[in-house]
Amino acid sequence: MLFKGKRIFEDPPASSDAKRQDYVHGLSTFIDKLKSAEKAKRNEYISPASLAKNREFYRLEYAKMLGIDKIPAPTKPTVCSYYGKDDAASIYRLTVYITDEIPMHAMLFIPHGVTSGAPLVISQHGGGGTPELSADMNGKNNYNHMTQRLIERGAVVIAPQLLLWARTGSDTAPAHPIEYNRQTIDEKLKRFGLS
Repeated sequence: MLFKGKRIFEDPPASSDAKRQDYVHGLSTFIDKLKSAEKAKRNEYISPASLAKNREFYRLEYAKMLGIDKIPAPTKPTVCSYYGKDDAASIYRLTVYITDEIPMHAMLFIPHGVTSGAPLVISQHGGGGTPELSADMNGKNNYNHMTQRLIERGAVVIAPQLLLWARTGSDTAPAHPIEYNRQTIDEKLKRFGLS
């Protein structure tokens, strides 16, 4: 090959494959070395025997690492109010305070006939959804009756509202025009080591 009249050295495409393989192998070896060192460090810090004896200490340390220790425990109690019933369950609205300023709302479904010992399952809606939508309570949706199928199997179901509801409507998610910017809220929380 020529470039501006000068011959350029030519090389078959595969001639450096061994070098590329060495590079990938080197990265893998380095990562394995880091993992091994971290495992040794972790075992030195938290041996299985120490973990068994000091669970609460390590739980609090983990919470600090996640920034959860910066979130004050709420003083407001959870509010549970009867909402209604259908053929499958009694339905309650819950307000669980994450902090005294942050109420998190959820729907609670208790299958008829359940008194105690039933499994508790979280039925989590996706982006654009709501607890009511995931439970077939309002309109067409793409949740495949997940909450109803759990209730049918005898599970108590809690369906929390995430900061993900649709602000513009669609076939499967009605509009909820309450404005929020999830990314901005998350960025602001990250300044304090939270998310």
